[in-house]
Amino acid sequence: MTNTRARVLICLAVAIAAPGVWGQSDAGHGSIQGRITDASAKVIQGAEVTLRETRTGYARKLVTDAEGNYRAGALPIGTFSVEATAPGFGSAKADEIAVSVGETKR
Repeated sequence: MTNTRARVLICLAVAIAAPGVWGQSDAGHGSIQGRITDASAKVIQGAEVTLRETRTGYARKLVTDAEGNYRAGALPIGTFSVEATAPGFGSAKADEIAVSVGETKR
């Protein structure tokens, strides 16, 4: 009976501690998200968005969804440039976007 009781207590301890561990999946990282629109504020679906960390050259490419949204999670900490391009719209670029731990830049 003591063995069974110990197992139950261990399982309970793991169940209580686990959510705190799972919630740290973005520890040490940040994210950037946004919406790509044209000059009249209409969303641009399928625009290619490139995020590039300026010091290391790390890059990630995304495509906007049906509402023009993009989200890049688990990014390394640093300063990024974000460039969006879409056929028929040209391109737009934003520089000096600083990403900190646990932060989401919009």
